[in-house]
Amino acid sequence: MRNLGPVFTVEWSPDGTMLVAGGVSNKVVALDTRGNILWERELYGTIYDISWSPDGGMIAVVGENFDRVVVLDPQGNLLWETKLGEYLYPIDKVSWSPDGKWLAVAESSFQLFLLNSEGNLLWKRSISFEFNRAILDFTWSPDSSMLAVSTTLWAFSTLMVFDPNGTIIWKHELDEYTISSPIWSPDGSMLAIITSSGKVLFFSRNGDLLWSYEEPNPKKSIGMVAAWSPDGSMLATSGKRIYGNFYSLPMVMAFSINGTKLTKMWEHVLDNIHMSARDIEWSPNGSMIAVGTYPQVIIYNSSNGKVLWRHDLQGEVMQVAWSPDGSMLAAGSISGIVALYNATEEIKVTRSTLLDQLTLNPYIQKLTSSDDRLLVSVILLAILLLLLLLLARRSQSKKRGQTQATKGG
Repeated sequence: MRNLGPVFTVEWSPDGTMLVAGGVSNKVVALDTRGNILWERELYGTIYDISWSPDGGMIAVVGENFDRVVVLDPQGNLLWETKLGEYLYPIDKVSWSPDGKWLAVAESSFQLFLLNSEGNLLWKRSISFEFNRAILDFTWSPDSSMLAVSTTLWAFSTLMVFDPNGTIIWKHELDEYTISSPIWSPDGSMLAIITSSGKVLFFSRNGDLLWSYEEPNPKKSIGMVAAWSPDGSMLATSGKRIYGNFYSLPMVMAFSINGTKLTKMWEHVLDNIHMSARDIEWSPNGSMIAVGTYPQVIIYNSSNGKVLWRHDLQGEVMQVAWSPDGSMLAAGSISGIVALYNATEEIKVTRSTLLDQLTLNPYIQKLTSSDDRLLVSVILLAILLLLLLLLARRSQSKKRGQTQATKGG
């Protein structure tokens, strides 16, 4: 069985008939809804991000060792590629504007580019001040009029908003070393980010800080991943439940949004310290929330937090993506697996290592695998044996001391 290595990105075509995936194999691979490979195309290096144009006619691809953005057609043929100039760091983010007019591209260190749909480079901005700033992520407003960019520099971060001409409309500086990806509300009226201290900040389109939210319980905090519900009434985020000074467990939380009030609806604590959420995505109708963790895909009922089903992908799940009609869910894992699920409460999965397809029988995966439970049992047994050994040695030492005391007497 051939495995093409870690999968970093999976993206549905706008009509939901095709899924493209990419990762360490340097290849973009297209799959149909049954997991069959339609085509594959090798590019310049590790594939970090893929973006479909809204009309489904173009696929933009960027990655490591790229000095350009590559655009393919739905059959995998090269439409155009535009060199972005000399660079020092990977190009790791690409996104079409919702109206399909613009293509934004980011180099991970500090350069931001904007191209038109014909591949012409319109402008380049260096997001740097005294030193280079790392671009964490960016996102288009729903009306394509604004591009929000989150950056970080040492112990400081900045949220910047550009117009399509490359002009900074507004920016907000934070005394925190990192912030999450900026996320627009579905109607484009608000922009939210999460700070490294676990605060959620809400800004107006004009850059005014409307309000903020912070977990009132000191033993809980909000993580760095969040997503708006399709109707804008809820926010799903990652989080942590903190136990003492050195131990915490990841959580998934959902909040309702009413004006300037954020109210927690539910939370679900995961019992594996490594299972923090890598990606969170709402189903198109808002009834389910998909979460990619290590090593599982978990689906929640969005209204009450009930776990509908889960599936183990044998490695960190880098991205989850709902099909446009919400009938299927795709997931890409660092183990090299692309999984396609029927998005119902009855779990059904077609699993692919990009070149080998395998249909799995429906089942419900328990919170921890049998291997995890075996490992925990072995560790506990070893600790018990060590304690018994120490007690035995202590008892022997005590007996020797009593014997010597008797002889001395």
